[in-house]
Amino acid sequence: MSCVFCEIVAGDAPASVVHEDERTMTFLDHRPITPGHLLVVPRVHGAYLAELDPEDGAQPLRVG
Repeated sequence: MSCVFCEIVAGDAPASVVHEDERTMTFLDHRPITPGHLLVVPRVHGAYLAELDPEDGAQPLRVG
């Protein structure tokens, strides 16, 4: 199964990155509902927050 967010984090898909840290990546939404809408994603794949290490799951909330 392919995950577009994992492809962006790996550098295999284009994105306008505005912030990166060791646990997250923040980039402009490809099809924003409002101008400037950003997506903050963990660098580790997880379909649910509960699947992530607690720090990997918490960091997007701190950044956002």
